[in-house]
Amino acid sequence: MADDATARQGGRIPSELAAESAEGNRKAQTALSQVREVREAEEHRKANVQRLEDEAYRRISKQEVAQLWLNSSNKDLGGLKPVECCKDEKPLKRVMEVLNAFVDSEQKRRRR
Repeated sequence: MADDATARQGGRIPSELAAESAEGNRKAQTALSQVREVREAEEHRKANVQRLEDEAYRRISKQEVAQLWLNSSNKDLGGLKPVECCKDEKPLKRVMEVLNAFVDSEQKRRRR
């Protein structure tokens, strides 16, 4: 992340840019802002993955089945794994719907 921002600024770190001029300071602020946004997005994604995992382990009685469901590609999610669909709230909501449908179908299957 930070390396990407440094590479885009000619290999100079933000403090070096800021020391050059007002324009360098602006570039440094932009680079730092980009790094911060990427970090915040990753933290948000990790929190969403944790929410999904907590819900899957709560709803699916066998832990190994829950883990398999979380980490297997799913046709209802366009072939993505549920843990890959947690970037923000809308996809997470869709994954939770798919989880609910999976749990419901498993319960119906067991009743037969």
